[in-house]
Amino acid sequence: MKKGLDAPLVPIIFTVCGLVGMIPAWNSHQLYNFLFPVLMLVLAAIFVHTSYWGKYAIIRQTVAALKIPQNSQVLDLGTGHGAVY
Repeated sequence: MKKGLDAPLVPIIFTVCGLVGMIPAWNSHQLYNFLFPVLMLVLAAIFVHTSYWGKYAIIRQTVAALKIPQNSQVLDLGTGHGAVY
């Protein structure tokens, strides 16, 4: 399977927002001010995990559940960037 990061700018923006948000949160010394920056960093991690591993696990499970014989020819339309081949 072809692996790659979908929309690489998204986790970069989440990470930058999280790291920049840490500065005023740290200066405020209030625990609740860390909610937004931590949320942004968690979203970046979830996005990267899903893009690199999560969707491929779902694809493998779905294809295995179809029980297609090994020597079959299948036409797969709309695969995006070719995750299934």
